Parts: sequence; structure tokens; C-alpha cells
Amino acid sequence: MNDDLALVSTTHHGMSKYTNELVATAQQFGLHINDHKTKVLKTGDVSSTKISVDNKDLEFVEQFKHLGAKVDAVGGATIDIQNPINRASTAFFRLWKIWRSKSIRNHLKFKILTSHCLCSCTGVRLRG
Repeated sequence: MNDDLALVSTTHHGMSKYTNELVATAQQFGLHINDHKTKVLKTGDVSSTKISVDNKDLEFVEQFKHLGAKVDAVGGATIDIQNPINRASTAFFRLWKIWRSKSIRNHLKFKILTSHCLCSCTGVRLRG
């Protein structure tokens, strides 16, 4: 299960509001926001006033990883995001004859797609 989440706001007030709404919604479902794992990435000339979860200040960072990609204040995720997309695209086009085949059922094509192309995208290797 992946529990990564990114909140985006252009103002400190907006980020505080979104964070508080997230905490309230999580509590309704019996979930807890881990203040040790939750980070704030500040970009531009934004106020450095603290953002809090359950009255605990969150750490401000220069970069962090979200869904496996490094993200920084100047858009540093581009390379980390583009590489998996390129791998998946290459894997997809290697199997072009399969996708065009009329004799292979769509259900099997979908299984091939999920096991080969999507694993190439995420870097997962399956043992056969």
C-alpha cells in the first residue's frame, strides 16, 4: 500500500488550511498523520512560519522523495519522472506485434502490459 500524499498551495494560509483539513479527515477514518515523516517543501519567497500537525511543527526540507521521485524547489523531479516513463515506453513498443495481433485476446494483452511494461516503469523485476 502506498500512503504518499502531496499537498500544494501558493500561500502559507492555504497550506495550513489543507494540512488541518487532512488531519481532520484522516481522524474521521481512524488514521493518524505521522509528524516525523511529514515534511514541508518551501518554494520561492514564502513565509517560513511553521506548519503544524497536532500542535507539532513539521520539518522544512530542501528536497524529498514522493512516489520514488526526488522533488525540490526548482522542479528537480523531471529526470526522476522521465526515466520510468521512458523505460515503460520502450517496453511497450518492443511488444508492438503483440498489441497489433488479432489472434491474442485483450485479456492476455492486459496481463502482458501489467507484468512487463508497468514493471519496467517502476523498476520491479518479476521472477518467472
